[in-house]
Amino acid sequence: MAVKVIRDEITGHPEALARFRREAETVRAVRSAYTANLIDASLESAPYWLATEYVAGPALGHAVGRRGALPAETCRRLFAALAEGLASVHAYGSRTGTSSRRTSSWARRARSSSTSASRAGSARPS
Repeated sequence: MAVKVIRDEITGHPEALARFRREAETVRAVRSAYTANLIDASLESAPYWLATEYVAGPALGHAVGRRGALPAETCRRLFAALAEGLASVHAYGSRTGTSSRRTSSWARRARSSSTSASRAGSARPS
């Protein structure tokens, strides 16, 4: 499980809490082979948190650092999975009128098969 917690100093900012609630709503609603599912969330009072699925795997930077450049086919599978996950999130945002998630907040993990992305900073193989 991967848990994202809002820091105490942010809880006094209504716009930050609204973004976090939208993020939790998006994670709850989006179902894709390439996004982590929401397990639970606390959105009514501090501490605010959400928990998503998590499968251990090397961070992309560590995998490249240890093994060198990834083979072209691995990169194609990785980017295709990331694109499908992002498309699912964007499709949900289009239906609801919410803004899309920042791609920089998505963790990318390299696995030998394909990869999933999660707004909570975790990944899972499909």
